[in-house]
Amino acid sequence: MATIYINHRTPVQTTAPHPLTARKNNYLKRFLQFAENQQPNSFGWLAVALFAQGCLLAPVTILAIVQNGNSLGLWMACILTFVITEVTNLAAMPTKITIPVFFAGAITDLAVIALAFVL
Repeated sequence: MATIYINHRTPVQTTAPHPLTARKNNYLKRFLQFAENQQPNSFGWLAVALFAQGCLLAPVTILAIVQNGNSLGLWMACILTFVITEVTNLAAMPTKITIPVFFAGAITDLAVIALAFVL
């Protein structure tokens, strides 16, 4: 958008600011870009996912399920998140797939723990 000021001898052009939606970064796009840029560190992400899911999250989730009613649906959710996380890592998929799957599995495990105490 050009604006001409009458008080000046030469026209001065100004530009309108970009709309707010054009400057705002989408968090999902930023996260997926981060995951894609982590490809050189894929072995480290494999180790973190194996340890966190297999040694921390799954046992704590199973303990919460067993202590609070032993619901079959919660068992299935816990086993499914563990298997999906480990299969994507052991299949050597790119980090743009394995990192979001790992975080989705971790969030699912935390939700299962919360549901175990509620149900």
